[in-house]
Amino acid sequence: MSDSIRAVPAVGKAPPFDTARIERAVREILEAIGEDPDRDGLRYTPRRIAEMYEEIFSGLREDPRQHVTTTFEADHDEMVIVRDIPMYSACEHHLLPWVGRAHVAYIPNDDGRIKTATAKGPVSAAARSGDILAARLMMEAGIKPGAGATR
Repeated sequence: MSDSIRAVPAVGKAPPFDTARIERAVREILEAIGEDPDRDGLRYTPRRIAEMYEEIFSGLREDPRQHVTTTFEADHDEMVIVRDIPMYSACEHHLLPWVGRAHVAYIPNDDGRIKTATAKGPVSAAARSGDILAARLMMEAGIKPGAGATR
């Protein structure tokens, strides 16, 4: 993948996820909107939100390029397309979730080989890389055609 994809962490350089800080921030938001963060229905909300953020933004601490590292022989030279791969992310402008579909296409290299990381094939590797890219703040148009090009 292109090194121009922003937020691809350098190995060992990703900041740790700060659960306690997010919990404090959520508590502050609840207070700022006039809620009592200590009432029964909200008591564990800051922790739940922090845990959710850790999961949905896990792609900030993972490099999608790790899933396209090896090659295998292909018996054809035609394009293969897989459509409607579910995709979930969060809007960088509003921190709201969005749902979409991705379409992946690949053509074997000139030498008839396909670059992938798993025995399951390039589609699963591309889908996993897409999952990692989507697990970051972005606009819906943030994953562009060619984002996964490794040729």
